[in-house]
Amino acid sequence: MLLIHGKGSAPGEWLRLRKLLSKIEFKAPARLRFAALLITGWPFSMPGDPSKGLLPSSNDATFGRLACPSLTRLNLKERKSEPLLLRSIEIESTKHWKYNLKSDLHWWSGKSVTGKDLTQFISEQICAAASSSVGKEVACPKHEIRDATEPSRAGQAPSARVIWQTTPSFGPYVMNEVPFARSSGESGFECAGLYRYRVAASGSAELVPAPGYQQKRPVLQIEPAGGRRQKSRSHVDFTFGSAMQSGQFCSREALVPSVIGILWSEGDDGAPGAKALSAPVRKALTQLLPRGELLRAGALGLGDLVTSFIPRQHPGYNQSLRIRPYSVEEASLALEKAGWQRMKADSPRVDKKTGKPVVLEFLIQEPGSAGADLLQKVISDSLALLGIQAEFTTRDTGSIDGVIGNFYVEWPDWNLLRGDRQGTLARRFIQSAFFQQQEIQRLFRQYSQSLSTATPDFMSLQRFHEKLYEAEVFSPVFQMGSCLDRSAHAPAKLDFTDPDWLRQLVL
Repeated sequence: MLLIHGKGSAPGEWLRLRKLLSKIEFKAPARLRFAALLITGWPFSMPGDPSKGLLPSSNDATFGRLACPSLTRLNLKERKSEPLLLRSIEIESTKHWKYNLKSDLHWWSGKSVTGKDLTQFISEQICAAASSSVGKEVACPKHEIRDATEPSRAGQAPSARVIWQTTPSFGPYVMNEVPFARSSGESGFECAGLYRYRVAASGSAELVPAPGYQQKRPVLQIEPAGGRRQKSRSHVDFTFGSAMQSGQFCSREALVPSVIGILWSEGDDGAPGAKALSAPVRKALTQLLPRGELLRAGALGLGDLVTSFIPRQHPGYNQSLRIRPYSVEEASLALEKAGWQRMKADSPRVDKKTGKPVVLEFLIQEPGSAGADLLQKVISDSLALLGIQAEFTTRDTGSIDGVIGNFYVEWPDWNLLRGDRQGTLARRFIQSAFFQQQEIQRLFRQYSQSLSTATPDFMSLQRFHEKLYEAEVFSPVFQMGSCLDRSAHAPAKLDFTDPDWLRQLVL
């Protein structure tokens, strides 16, 4: 309330005062919808503890977008790389790159980010990033990083210029995956994100608003899948289809970039005595899997059928390839042609090379995971239709015919060359004879190298997908989905191609 005191004010002065007051906007103070938000059933792995020197990729859904962002990032929604903590990148020539930092950035400690911080970070990280994302064989030319421009009174933001002696084989977005961080304490790190990250008890995590940034934000408490399911006034809950109750309806779905399937052992048709899981045999076995029924029964329809372990929403997924249809008849004919014969309708199928019944042994990668028992039963029953016996083990005996598990590659870049950061099934695939083929290596290195430029070559990944589909080295069952329980403003479907999906969901 504004009180004006005074006697005998002139009419002209009063009119002038009224005009002045009419130009003033009175706004109510900004209020948080909630002081804390509980996120349960988190469908991604938890990053390590930065206070102990464990700093994961900035692509991580929690770290990268809110807590520990990178200077640049891959935006799948826009199909390009773009500045994030940077205001811009100036390509003055193929050997001169200028990085212009955004102004008013702060470390978790609340201290301002300086041009010296930018220079030191680029100096320490640019060659390591090239080796990590493009390949260890990549050459990082000698270079000079000139002293950063510090902010001036005119509001100029910090910047740093990289001058290469020879043109590098990678581009200026080579640090898309590298969190912008600096050493803090004896062995820890701190980042320049909106939130400070800290590990809580029982594998959970907590994101606390970082000092220095003025906008008020809620505390985010994150519980991994399988953790507590506490319904509070302010919550987000991810529930996989295998954990939902029969008859339960999901109004908001999130298609998770993770695919359940079978990674086959590659056979050799010319090896006497071997089961020889050749491409025609692998395709026939895939046609025996009632994947649509399995999706509806085990995941309550949450998910999607796909033709590879590349998630459907990724630009590198080849949409022209069709799901192999379920057909017992076609599978039987293909197996007969491959030398797996069946004399009678109720007799075991016999390998013509050995004269012995065909027995396939499967390694269960995650025996305790939800839906593993159902998947084993479906595979066993499907193979039994054609007289093939299935055996399952949790130990790698060395004679495994297929590995059943979850194929997960770090999102959103989906770069298989980063084998040290992939899931177990992906690491097995990287060691396969298929992946070591010269043409496959060429396609993937071409794609990986393009990720360091403004416009990634997603066509190379689509061609890789086509060759993978032809060989059927991996038989996908379905891409996993999760039911999203959130307040009314949440989207009907969660789009993980949007790099700010979590920020839009919780803020």
